[in-house]
Amino acid sequence: NDAFKNLLNKHRDLRLQELLNKSHNTELSAEEKTELSQLYLS
Repeated sequence: NDAFKNLLNKHRDLRLQELLNKSHNTELSAEEKTELSQLYLS
């Protein structure tokens, strides 16, 4: 379903942006780093 896929992609992009912004100011936790790499790969 394309609508569902688009929603997932949008959520992923927002989360990616959030983590990237956070990483500029603070050291990401191990969990966040893992999540970030998974978001990049997805």
